[in-house]
Amino acid sequence: MLLRTLASFAIVPDLLRDVRLVFDGATPPSNTRGYSWKCKQAADESAYAAYKARARAALQQLPAVGALTVLELPTRRCHSGTVRAGVANTTSLFVAVLQNDLPLLKPFDLRALLAVMTEHPYVQKVSFSAGTNACNRRVATTICKKHRKLGRSAVVPELSLAVPLTVVQFWWDGNHVASAAHYRRVFSQRVTDGGFVENAVFCRPWLNHSEWGTYMLGNMSDGRYSAHANARNTTFAFNLCMN
Repeated sequence: MLLRTLASFAIVPDLLRDVRLVFDGATPPSNTRGYSWKCKQAADESAYAAYKARARAALQQLPAVGALTVLELPTRRCHSGTVRAGVANTTSLFVAVLQNDLPLLKPFDLRALLAVMTEHPYVQKVSFSAGTNACNRRVATTICKKHRKLGRSAVVPELSLAVPLTVVQFWWDGNHVASAAHYRRVFSQRVTDGGFVENAVFCRPWLNHSEWGTYMLGNMSDGRYSAHANARNTTFAFNLCMN
């Protein structure tokens, strides 16, 4: 899965200019209070070491890779901890966060997108969605309004931009590019290691989109910029729009 995802970065070569490959720790810390159940199991240390070696070798073979930094965390920190480590101390204005089981499917103009985000700071996070944008758009209503009973969201105007974008009123951790300032805001919330960022901030854009500026690349009929190779569960109910 990881090798397929790494190879798919070549679809958007600018993503390979400065890469940070972050490996979570194999062993959870002694205190896993507050950890997701997904993050409490220990991995096979020797098998994981071999896996990491194959991944580093594969990434170094990609011809367009520029600077490469490999981070290996000493203990399990799960998604929130690995992302925190990956974006820490960045000097760039933007970061792209991609998961090991979400290979890219089709190209897009990253430089044009970053130009739009620079000119319009309201746009803080743009996802390269798995599934259609129309399906993903409905997720916020299903979860934030129907299940979490947060009421109606404020009306968010669609923007007319050089790169078409679709408003999405929830925060999730699929492939995306975001401003570094956005991630400083994310981690100023109660986002602790041992879980998933979206668990802490999922419906924040539903409550106040202007604070979070979350969008999807493309118009409503677009989408499917990423695939989902989840090895844990492939049912539609689990994956929502990611089939």
